Amino acid sequence: MTRTTPLAVALGFCGLLVFTSGARAQEISVEQLVAMALERSPELQAARTEIGVVSAQVTQAALRPNPMLAATQEQGGGGTLVTTVGMEWPLDLFRRPARLASAERAVQVTSLSVRDRERLVASAVREQAGRLLAAQRTLDVTNESLTAARRMRDLLERRVTEGGTTRLDANLAAVEAMRLEAEAAIAAGDVAAALVELKATVGLAPDAPLMLADSLEVVAGAPVVPRLTPTAALEARPDLREAIARIASADARAGQAREEARTDVTLTAGYTRMRFGARASRSPGGTAIRGRSPPRRRSGRAPKRCLPRGSARRGPRSTPRSRASGRRGAPSSCTPPLSGPWRVRMSK
Repeated sequence: MTRTTPLAVALGFCGLLVFTSGARAQEISVEQLVAMALERSPELQAARTEIGVVSAQVTQAALRPNPMLAATQEQGGGGTLVTTVGMEWPLDLFRRPARLASAERAVQVTSLSVRDRERLVASAVREQAGRLLAAQRTLDVTNESLTAARRMRDLLERRVTEGGTTRLDANLAAVEAMRLEAEAAIAAGDVAAALVELKATVGLAPDAPLMLADSLEVVAGAPVVPRLTPTAALEARPDLREAIARIASADARAGQAREEARTDVTLTAGYTRMRFGARASRSPGGTAIRGRSPPRRRSGRAPKRCLPRGSARRGPRSTPRSRASGRRGAPSSCTPPLSGPWRVRMSK
């Protein structure tokens, strides 16, 4: 008699999901997965973008500072208008070579960092593929053991019916079959988890079909990388070369800082123009025009001389008494000439 347990049903459903999707997927080798990961990995795409950024910094470092042009116009008292035009051009005598060397070192560090990340991604893909193949081999072995345990259980069940063995032996065989079913379910879960992790490492969607064409024996039989000497390791390992490049980049930045502390030379030229005279200015209330008019003369005669009130003309000279009688600041007895500053305001 054959028993069908809920655990066996779950195991079969899980295996159906894994292998049905794999049956529809195209088989792909591990090295093809590595090439796909190097092309689709989001981490590598972001790292390659950094190369473009630091390359633009090299272009920027090679340029010299732009000249600066400034123009000002000030209006002072008394109708003075001052116009100033100036230009400054930093010569950048000592800073440019150090700045350019520092930027080039940064490009070298970034390029080696991308190569090291590619090496790590390729290693991660191979590791995940090996885990997937090992999980699949464990699942295959567990399924074979489960098939043998079920046959033994069925055989003992028939012998118990015929009276050839005890019920205890049949029960022990049934327990062993159930234990193997649990192990097979765990192994199927490990296969599914390893497959999802491999897809994430490669850059595929979780529901994308994927099936490895290589077997565990092929992957395990790959040639072993020989042990490298220190000199060969420095040439072959991008992480070691990146460390050396980072040291050189730090030295370049230190040299740039020393050059930035040196005295720089800047060419300066300026032009200033001052204008005196009438001026026009705007105010919130309208426009004011200021100037000065010449004295107005009457029909060719000399302007009338004003004397203080109470004083009289007594010949060409006045007596001390008459001069003393004139009080200082007394009101004038005539109209002053029309001369002096004038102002016209045109309001809005």
